[in-house]
This record gives sequence, structure tokens and C-alpha cells, in this order.
Amino acid sequence: SSGRTPGPNAEIAGSFQPPETARFRLRLPKLLAIAIVAVLAAAGTDAATFAKADTPARVGDRLAAARTSATAPARRASRPDPAAPRGSGLSVPAAGLPISTAFDPAHLSAAAAPAGPVKLPVPNAATLPDVAPLSQTVTPDAVVMLSGSLTPAQAAALPKLPGVHAVEVVDTGTVQLDGAPAVAFGVDPGSFRAMTPPASASSDQLWRYLAGGSLVSSYEMATDRGLKLGSTAQVLPASADPGATPVQAWLGAFAAIGLPGVDLLVSKAYSAALALTPDSGLVVSAPGVSGPALQSELQSVLPGAAVELLHPDQVPDTLPGNTLSAATRAKIVAAALSRVGRPYVWGGDGPDSFDCSGLVQWSFRQAGILMPRVAAEQFLTGDHIPLADAQPGDLLFWTYDPNDPGYVDHVAIYLGNGLMVVAPHTGLDVEVVPVPTADFAGAVEVVLGS
Repeated sequence: SSGRTPGPNAEIAGSFQPPETARFRLRLPKLLAIAIVAVLAAAGTDAATFAKADTPARVGDRLAAARTSATAPARRASRPDPAAPRGSGLSVPAAGLPISTAFDPAHLSAAAAPAGPVKLPVPNAATLPDVAPLSQTVTPDAVVMLSGSLTPAQAAALPKLPGVHAVEVVDTGTVQLDGAPAVAFGVDPGSFRAMTPPASASSDQLWRYLAGGSLVSSYEMATDRGLKLGSTAQVLPASADPGATPVQAWLGAFAAIGLPGVDLLVSKAYSAALALTPDSGLVVSAPGVSGPALQSELQSVLPGAAVELLHPDQVPDTLPGNTLSAATRAKIVAAALSRVGRPYVWGGDGPDSFDCSGLVQWSFRQAGILMPRVAAEQFLTGDHIPLADAQPGDLLFWTYDPNDPGYVDHVAIYLGNGLMVVAPHTGLDVEVVPVPTADFAGAVEVVLGS
């Protein structure tokens, strides 16, 4: 998910630096840059359901602009259950299951869908397809979401942008996984791996499983919803009628995915089965270009595209604009406290169920402030301050993923006197608790656009 678009009179925070040049490399129609480190997930069967609420901006609304982070890439965030087992390395079965059905993606089209349920293949360890070997890694700097597929003219223009080093293209869509929404990316396992951290990039088994038809769930979704590794999931394709027949697919790996709101990966070869929009997302590496300059460059050749930055050093440490007034802080705190007792639900954004960042977004919305949707984006909406200086209404953040310790994945609202209001994790309700300092990533004083 990306930040909301401001409406009339909305204000945007931030200022930017001029770009520098860098070597360019374009790979089409190959995939995206994503940070994946597979980890052990908790077993279980709970599947959260929620309805997304995308309330448009109103006249007079103020926008807290998202900044993004090299140490804390943005994503939809929820706090893993501390009791859930954790581990390092790849979390996949040692041997796959027998392939349950032959599936030729070339035979699937919107005009001629196969009769009966579609079943993606279940990889067999003895017959896993090969993937391109790892050559070098590339660090992503921005994610671009298009309104449709990338055109040849747009693809031709991208290499001419100053400082752009590499571009990966990915299929995108929101599917329903076992009854709950999941943002899915269709990727090329061979090119995708080059833009992941070394622990992920070097794992042949992960990419071969993905190439063989396995789904890869994000670490946080798998943990929070209690998905079972090696189970068969029911996946309703993107934009499908609720009564449509779901696709049956195997959950072969759980991984930490370092892009905003990305819940699920599938090989690009099987994107059509899940009705993902081809070539509708880009991940861009431009290491010498400032964030606003990169946004401007990309939007000049991709009109209407949403460009999300991934590093905090792309913007100034101190944002221009106004901090929250005492009256605004009181409204935010009152709104959050009014939700105490409401259940935590994966992806919930109110008014009756919430995940951690959903509670923050809803509470600020009641005070007329539009916040980005995910915790790691919210981490970049203001000035970072010491916890000792935090005031009621400031935001507190944590990093709980042991395989990606710089990755912000939990947020709460500070109440003062060492207390906070938070939507904790599945099985608990919104509550007021003391502020824990273990794995604490920092406090943020939100800055409004000037």
C-alpha cells in the first residue's frame, strides 16, 4: 500500500536535494526489487478478514507525508506474537509435495479459462526448475505503482533518466488468500533474487520453489494470521467476483518482504492464474539521486504513477512544516482511546477492528490528518526524537523481525507517563500498556505540511 493522495488544500511535508548520475540497467519484463529473508513462522489456522476503507481527503485535511528508510523499508506492519517461534534461514519443507496437477500458464487466458478449479503446481524437490544464478545484488530506492501495464514508450524512456541504475518490473494485484485480502506480486525468481539481501539472494531453494509454482507469504502475514507452512491455500484472483472459484496453491515458504504492503509472491509465470495486472509495478535503483528528484523524474515519464521512496537519507533529517498543536494531540489521543477493547485484525483500519498502523491512521484521521497506511511509512512522517522527549500523540516504533533488524514493523501512540495505546497482535484487543524498550526503533513527532 502507498500513501494517500492529498485532496484540495492538503499539505505535503518535505524538501529535496538535486540528483546525481549513476549507471543504468533495465530488465524487462522482469520483476521487482524486494527484500526477502525467509524465517520460521508460527503454526495455526486463524485467517483474519477485513474490509479496506479508503476515505478520500476532505477540504481542510492536512497530510503527513511519508518518507521511507534504508534501515526501515516500508510495509504494512503488525507485531509478531513474541511467543511465536523464530529462526534464521529459509523456512520451506525439505522436500516438496507431489505435483497435484499439470498447469501450463500458456493455456490460461481471460477468454479461455480452464474448466473447474485451477491448481498451481506443487514443487517436488527432485524436479525443481532451475533459476538464474546470483551475480550481484542491487539496492532498491523506490517502488512505482502504475494504473495499468508499462507501455513500450515508457520502457524506452526509463533508461534516459539521469542516475537510474536498474529497473525491475513486477505484476501486481490484490487477491483474497483464504478469505482475506493479500497484495500479491508476480516476480521473475531469477532477476528478483539479485535485488534481495544476501541471505535471501543466495538461497537457491527459495527461488526454485517460487519458480516451481509455490506461493511465498510474507513473514508478518504468515505469523499474524497463523498460516501453515506447506498447506494448500484458496486464492481468489484479483478483481474476481466473490463467488468465483478460487485457485488452489501451495504455501511453500514464509519470508520477510521489504516493500510496502506486499503480502504474497508468485512466479510471474503464474500471474495470469491470479489475474495480476502484467508489468504494473516497478522497483527502481538510483543510488545517487535524491528522493524528490527521483520522484519527479519517474513521474515525468510515468504520468499518474504513485512513486514511493525507500530510504530516509533521500530527504532531510528535519522536515519543514508545523508540529502538532496541543488540541490536535488531544483529538488523536481521544480517538485512539475510544477504540480500546476493539479487536486486532490483520490489515484492519477501523472503525471496529485494527492492526497497529491502522489504529494510528484512523486516530489521526479523526483529527483531520491523513497518514500513510503502513508503520514503516509512518516512521518517516516527522522528526525523530528521543523517547524522553515524546509527548502525547507522538508515535513509537519497534523492529521485531530477527532476520531484518532494521525493518520497522510495529507502531503505537504515546499517551505520556510511560504509557501507550496500541493494537498489539492477533488474539488481543486495542489496549493501554507501558512502553516496552526492547527492540525499540525510535519516537517520531509528526510534522504537517507547510
